[in-house]
Amino acid sequence: MHDYGLVKYRLWQDIAEKELEMAISNALTPLLEKVANLNCLVEFYDKHIRNILDEQAPCRIKRVKIRSKPVWFHDNRRKVRKQKQHAESNWRMSTYS
Repeated sequence: MHDYGLVKYRLWQDIAEKELEMAISNALTPLLEKVANLNCLVEFYDKHIRNILDEQAPCRIKRVKIRSKPVWFHDNRRKVRKQKQHAESNWRMSTYS
């Protein structure tokens, strides 16, 4: 039996930029008169900006299968692979210059 986890995400490409800009601008206007300290700004973000984002691009939850790492692909192999990619990149740069 496989284990599953939940992932929260937003579809950022669905946001209408002008509408988002207007909503944030309208929310910021009253705040500018009330700004007292950093805590006030953080509270504003948590309360208003997230609400705006939830309207524009609601959070979605997806169920994903949690996969175990293959036994043969360990940290040393990952390190060697990265070194090989780096060497190939350096070689390509040197041959084209």
